[in-house]
Amino acid sequence: MNWPGCETRADLPELMMVAWLGRQVGVSERSAAEFARRVQSLRTGEGGEEWNSF
Repeated sequence: MNWPGCETRADLPELMMVAWLGRQVGVSERSAAEFARRVQSLRTGEGGEEWNSF
């Protein structure tokens, strides 16, 4: 917990989920909408608390 990169390391799973969903954007409108929502939440610092399950 004292490591300077701990917070960044903790954020990686969320980023990986967004990247996976980004590959699904062409599959359905639902995935495209959720991808946009997740990217926006990462930009604003909200994080994954507001994400819908997918």
